[in-house]
Amino acid sequence: PPDQPDTLFVWQVCVGEAARGQGLGKRLVADVLQRPANQAIRYLNCTITEDNAASWALFGAIARALEAPLQHADHFKREAHFAGRHDAEAMVAIGPFHTARTAALAAA
Repeated sequence: PPDQPDTLFVWQVCVGEAARGQGLGKRLVADVLQRPANQAIRYLNCTITEDNAASWALFGAIARALEAPLQHADHFKREAHFAGRHDAEAMVAIGPFHTARTAALAAA
C-alpha cells in the first residue's frame, strides 16, 4: 500500500495444478521479499476467504518460516463490498519479520 512502505500486499498467488505441493508459492513470495528494492518490508498482507484452505496453509507456512505472528480480521464483507456475489474476505497480516528470515522462507 502506498502509505505503508514497509508492507507488501499480495493480491494473489496462483500455482498450476501440476506444480502444486512443491513449495512454489512460498518460493515466489520469498523471491519478492529478497529483492534489494524490498529490504524495508517488515509486513506481508493479503485477503483470504474463509474456505480457501490452500491460501490459509500457504500464508500460515510463510508466517512460521518468517517466525512472525499471523493475525486476521474480517475485512471485506459479502453484502457490503461484494453485493452478495463473492464470499467475505479476512485481512491477513504477517509481521513484523526480519529481512534475515526471508532466506529461511526460501529454504523452507
